[in-house]
Amino acid sequence: MYYVDFEEMQRKEEPKFTAAIKACENFDLTDIMSFRYDRNQEILAQFHATYFWNRETDEIHWMTDGRHYRISFLTFCQILGFGEKNRSFSRIHEDDPFKVSDIRHRWREPHKADGKRSRLRSYYYVMNNLLRNTIDPKDASASEINGYVTNVLARFPDGERFNVGRFIWVQLAYAMDDARRSLPYAPYHMFMIERVSGFVFPKDGFHTVYKIEKTQSYATTREAVAGSSRGHEDIPERSHSRSHSSTSRKFGKISTWMNAIFATCT
Repeated sequence: MYYVDFEEMQRKEEPKFTAAIKACENFDLTDIMSFRYDRNQEILAQFHATYFWNRETDEIHWMTDGRHYRISFLTFCQILGFGEKNRSFSRIHEDDPFKVSDIRHRWREPHKADGKRSRLRSYYYVMNNLLRNTIDPKDASASEINGYVTNVLARFPDGERFNVGRFIWVQLAYAMDDARRSLPYAPYHMFMIERVSGFVFPKDGFHTVYKIEKTQSYATTREAVAGSSRGHEDIPERSHSRSHSSTSRKFGKISTWMNAIFATCT
C-alpha cells in the first residue's frame, strides 16, 4: 500500500493527472490518499491475527501486546479525518459489485470491455491505479477490474459522492477474510492502534510514495501516440453512473490530519 504525492502529480502538468486530482478533491479522497504513516510489523501482525468486527455494535476489536482494544466506526472516521458530512454520503456496499458491462463506457472500446485495466480510458486507468494503491489495495490479479472498485469507478468524475470511511471499514473486513491479503491498510491501522492504545511503537516498515508516471498501459501507448486527439477524449465530460451531483471543495491536507491527531478515542 502506498501514499500519493498530489503536488508531484500536479507538477507533471499532465491533463489526465489534473482531472484525476480534481476528482479526488471533489470526493474527499486527497487527504486519505496522501496520508503517510510508517508501521510496526509485529503490532500489525497481532492486529491481523486478533481482528474481529462486531456488526451489531459496529465496532472493531483486536489485541495489542496481550491487551484488548476496540474502536467504533464513528471514532475510526474521526481518526482518519472524515467528518459528519462524509458519513452522510451513500454507501458503496449497499449495491452488489457492478459487472463490467455496467461500466463499459470506462473502456476505450465499450463494446469490447473485458475487465482488463490495460484497455481503460486513460482517465479511468489513472483513477483505478490511485484507488488500488491507496483506499482499495489489491495484491492479486492487479490487471483485473473487479470487486467494489467497479462501483467506485462508476461514480467518477461527477457522480454521487460516497462514504469513504465506510468503504474502507467494510473493505477491511473483506480483506481480513482473504488469506492472500497481507496486512491491508497498514498505515491507517498503525495510526489507529497508536491513537487508541496511547502507545507509540518503533517502526520497521515504511510507507512509500506511489510513483505514477503514465496514463495508460504500455500495451496501449502506441495507440495513443497514433491518435493525438484521443488524449482529450479520454478525459470524460460527464459520468455514466446511475446518479449525478456536482460538488467542489478546497484542497486541505493539513487541517484534517491535525484535527485527527488531537481527537479523543474510545
